[in-house]
Amino acid sequence: TAYQAFDIFSASRALKSFGTGLLSSHWLELAKTRLYTGDVCSKWTLHRILRDWLTLFSPVCPIFSHYLSETLYHRSAVDIRALPRPALLGGAEAEAGRLRALTKPLCEFNSHVW
Repeated sequence: TAYQAFDIFSASRALKSFGTGLLSSHWLELAKTRLYTGDVCSKWTLHRILRDWLTLFSPVCPIFSHYLSETLYHRSAVDIRALPRPALLGGAEAEAGRLRALTKPLCEFNSHVW
């Protein structure tokens, strides 16, 4: 990954693209009804994404990441010592790969709808 290669520029661009593109334009659009109705799984997913995104973004923008993570989670993203790990554990790599493969077709479909 870009972080492992100490390529902060590419890492921060990927995070920005994810946050302003894939997450906001597609996932939030698809999940907003569930979020509005208080669906626990959707809220957990959103918080997990935000918490991990702040952790990954903390080397680039530590004050912003620290403030938001401390305010929301009472733990600074700057103090995290390891990169976030996927939530799917226990031999679920095939399932994670299957879900990742759906991203491009889902985004294309969503782009045609909106």
